[in-house]
Amino acid sequence: MWHFLEHDYDPVRSLRKAGEALKRDGRLIVEVPRLDSRTFQMYGNRWPGLQAPQHTVLFDRDMLSEIRGAGRV
Repeated sequence: MWHFLEHDYDPVRSLRKAGEALKRDGRLIVEVPRLDSRTFQMYGNRWPGLQAPQHTVLFDRDMLSEIRGAGRV
């Protein structure tokens, strides 16, 4: 999921579905722009990762950890 989840209206559901599709020892690689990144700190509201309205969800490390726990992914 390379720069997909920030465009998704239900990222938890998508992560659950991906988890169900993985083999038992499979790995899911996710990359998203993060609000706690250095580039966001540098550019603030001019940061390209904001891209409203294309990005429906904005993430930081804590939110990703929460989603991981909720989705058991």
